[in-house]
Amino acid sequence: MSYQPRSNEDLERIGQLVRTAAGFDESRGDKLEVVNLRFAEAPPTVTELVEQSLMQQLLSFTKEDVVRFAEIGVIALLTLIVLMVVVRPLLKQVLTPDPGAATRALPMFMRNGVAIAAPDSTGDPAGTRALATGGEGDPLQVDMPSERMLAVAQIKGQLKAQSVEKIGQMVAQNPADSVAVLRTWIHERAAA
Repeated sequence: MSYQPRSNEDLERIGQLVRTAAGFDESRGDKLEVVNLRFAEAPPTVTELVEQSLMQQLLSFTKEDVVRFAEIGVIALLTLIVLMVVVRPLLKQVLTPDPGAATRALPMFMRNGVAIAAPDSTGDPAGTRALATGGEGDPLQVDMPSERMLAVAQIKGQLKAQSVEKIGQMVAQNPADSVAVLRTWIHERAAA
């Protein structure tokens, strides 16, 4: 649409219409002027939409798109670092057997006069070996952990038997003292 000025006849008719409608009176000093004025240009109402190809649509990123891609990239990078630094070594440690673990798991200890030594370093493929010495000093070779536990139980049984024998001998040698000890124990339990 383009601007076209109104003719003088049109302006006169519009003026006459306004005079009649407004109660125009020249004797009062009323004045009326009708002129052609051009309105300000309106912005274009319809913009031409240019068809973009699929590749242009995919590669036209907004600022929000770029920020989102950066966030996803940082999260992916941190996940990869955690997997490589933390999870991978843990899985590697869990899944691969450690040949020295049996040696570290069986430290030397002493209980009730019985020494259980760490496995020997002969590299015996038959399994782990431990040396246990009893009260008399006789060495026992033990191949498996369950056999080792049986040997320890056997040694404990021997120690208990020896202790019972010694107590029996002491009671036979000192019966009066034994009765006195038993009485004090009974009175202590009754008082508690």
